[in-house]
Amino acid sequence: MPPGASLQEWNEELTLPGQFQVVAASAQKTYRIETTGTGRLSCVQLAFGEVVISQAQVQLPQPALLQRSSVGESVEMIFLLSGDSTETSENPASAPLWGAQHNLYYDVGGAQQIELVPDEGRYEVTVIHLPKPYFLRLLREEASDLAFLASFQDGQPGFLCAEHLAMTPQVRWVLHELQHYAGQGVLKRLFLEAKVLELLTLQLAQMAQRWDESATSPETEFRPLQEARKILDDHWQRPPTIVQLAKRVGVNEFRLKKGFKETFGTTIFGYVSDLKMTHAKRMLLHEGRTVTETATAVGYKNPQHFTAAFKRCYGILPSELKQ
Repeated sequence: MPPGASLQEWNEELTLPGQFQVVAASAQKTYRIETTGTGRLSCVQLAFGEVVISQAQVQLPQPALLQRSSVGESVEMIFLLSGDSTETSENPASAPLWGAQHNLYYDVGGAQQIELVPDEGRYEVTVIHLPKPYFLRLLREEASDLAFLASFQDGQPGFLCAEHLAMTPQVRWVLHELQHYAGQGVLKRLFLEAKVLELLTLQLAQMAQRWDESATSPETEFRPLQEARKILDDHWQRPPTIVQLAKRVGVNEFRLKKGFKETFGTTIFGYVSDLKMTHAKRMLLHEGRTVTETATAVGYKNPQHFTAAFKRCYGILPSELKQ
């Protein structure tokens, strides 16, 4: 498929949020679409009330353009797990959203064109559609207290945070829970709503911290930090030392440690520790591993040290997780 080819044929087969008819306490639709010469798309849409959660995985041989249009005002919670994307629309162009970043997008409707850039052929994103009245009901009159929502209150479309936010282990875990919950009926609706509110709280907290710190890292400074985080994401079981990591991303150790803490809100050691605990929780809950097996898998030679770290992170012993 030549660069710039359109994926519009996929849109015609997908149900947009405004057309999603909720017939039960919660509803789910699954799409698996293959297009010759283009790639493959798998999309699961979950809905409760006015809210629609779309979880999409796209396999592409090379970058491509996605055409879409929307009607009415909404706030989109966008979590890009892998790949990159750049959106242009009738509204001002937005900065590219890189893999492992997230943000809130205020959409006032209209035509949009999104360039999808896969990471090793893969593009994965979760988008949560919140109609504007629903979003305002959640914030109530306190919306005026959040200075970073000024563009939203002024009716200006675009990302609500000037700089995209780093995907933290906490955000990743909630997205994982959304994807793997097996309940049905009213329990599923309550679970979905609780997790959407948890994700929104995490997003707003990160945005507030970024606003308070007035952090405006230039792109040339941010990219090495993003690269360092990706290396840690890929090699969390055996992470490089800070000296090795600094050499790989081309900055000195001081700038790496200082910039990482300012940008991602945690130290390099703390980030790796959180990653290990997130993976450990998944192994214990969904893979049926023992505490000893999990400790070894996440890089702890002594299971007691793992147990202590797990309790510091989650407040319970790993053996109590399923109780």
